[in-house]
Amino acid sequence: MSAAKTVRLSDFASEIGYEIVRDASFRHVAKIATRLDAMVVPLTDAAFADALGQSDRFAAVITSKAFADLVPPNLGLALSDTPGEAHAALHARICAIPGLLWESFETEIGPGCSIAETAIIPPRDVRIGAGCVIAHGAVVHPRSIIGDNVGVRERCVVGSAAYEIVRIGGRQVLRPQAGGVQLGDGVELLPGVSISRTAFGGFTSIGEATVIDHNVVVSHDTEVGENTRIGGQGWIGGRVRIGNHVVIGPQVTITNGLTLGDRCYVSLGSVVTHDVPPGQRVSGNFAIAHDRFIEALRKVR
Repeated sequence: MSAAKTVRLSDFASEIGYEIVRDASFRHVAKIATRLDAMVVPLTDAAFADALGQSDRFAAVITSKAFADLVPPNLGLALSDTPGEAHAALHARICAIPGLLWESFETEIGPGCSIAETAIIPPRDVRIGAGCVIAHGAVVHPRSIIGDNVGVRERCVVGSAAYEIVRIGGRQVLRPQAGGVQLGDGVELLPGVSISRTAFGGFTSIGEATVIDHNVVVSHDTEVGENTRIGGQGWIGGRVRIGNHVVIGPQVTITNGLTLGDRCYVSLGSVVTHDVPPGQRVSGNFAIAHDRFIEALRKVR
């Protein structure tokens, strides 16, 4: 259903306009920080070159002649004068090929579900398990997989567009999105929650029995573990990993790409800009260990 098929750089060289130095097979067109396998990624800044040799997730790189020597020899290589735009064009082309990234199916709704008349569920590419509640004004976009006994309450959006921007000819353009959203059994989304689909493939995922309070935004490619609680009015950036049994207070902001370990606690109103180890409590703007935050408060009062 969501398994991407393998294609080659050379399949699109003449259409996109890049030069093949080393051909390679790939499954996803993505960014270096994306957690997918067999990826084609852009290299537009030498500062990110070291990351290419630190993982087996990469299949090929699109870059300029200036950075070609920085690409490990085991990776495919394509050259372009505008590698960012060539990469974006390849991604758009891949997304437009039916059945390449996603095998379409008729929407399936399990037994015992309560679906409000004003909820919007497309006729294809949604799977809803047994005993779910999809409330008034909720929108479930294609490529959404929802487990059993899930509550999607009023005005929630499952699979909203990802805030993933690329510059084409000096203009900001939203990329087409290749992935979806997966909600585990027993998840509860209270009114106004918005969960973005992934930008390049796979799923933004919410683990079993996790509860997300009113008006929280969960950005693309984020993974939330089981039995986690997220307070209202928060914003969780893209590619964030949140562990199991985590507690996140109201109005918390978590920046892109961070990892929050199991059973950690983020106090209300915190702005989190660094990884949080398992079991640690953090507070403040910018968030630090809670006891250090309290000590700092005492010094200024």
